[in-house]
Amino acid sequence: MSPMYLCGLLLVTGAAVCFGELCTPDQWEGIEVSNAGYVHHRHPGYIKEWSRVSYDATNMQKATFIHYNNDGNKSKFQMIVRYSAANEGKVYVVDEEKQKCWVKSLKESWRKCCLPEDAKKVDEYSLGLKGAGGLKVTGYYVEKKDMGVYVAVSTAGANIIPVTMISHGHFRETAFQQNVQFADITPGIKDASVFDIPALCKEEMEESSITEYMMRKLSILDL
Repeated sequence: MSPMYLCGLLLVTGAAVCFGELCTPDQWEGIEVSNAGYVHHRHPGYIKEWSRVSYDATNMQKATFIHYNNDGNKSKFQMIVRYSAANEGKVYVVDEEKQKCWVKSLKESWRKCCLPEDAKKVDEYSLGLKGAGGLKVTGYYVEKKDMGVYVAVSTAGANIIPVTMISHGHFRETAFQQNVQFADITPGIKDASVFDIPALCKEEMEESSITEYMMRKLSILDL
């Protein structure tokens, strides 16, 4: 499997599929750490990712900087999702080591990062010390056609903050399970330049090698 395909398989920073009332703040930044296993044509593999994420619903844009390790094969990717005032979106994916950019128009309109209306509340518990010293979280389960997602969130006023997400499913001939942890979530955007379109993409504007699954992941639950 190509690194670009697997990168698409595991990206979790796209538009959410929901219009529910439980949403993250309109602007936030943080860290995502992901560990995933997959089986493709009976060949197993293991992927680790460390990502720095910036989310800006006010201006309909997202930026993710990804350190990617697929069974020892390391890569760095940058992904920018931007929507115009007319709600027309594009995703820009840069392989920093190969200095190559892929650009793809998005069919889906911008959607805020919220829990889907069909998310089922499954439990409430504390992370760490139970009681005053622990972090109270609520777990929800979302089931889609080709995957299931368990997500745990904490609350901050009227907003939810992602804590952990476990997903499992398949696409074509690949089965996978992924565990994502969120850390150091802070409100606001410290440096808006993280959403700038890389110069490499301005030069190439190349459509295409981004896989269909990557595009689909951009429209599945992504907290």
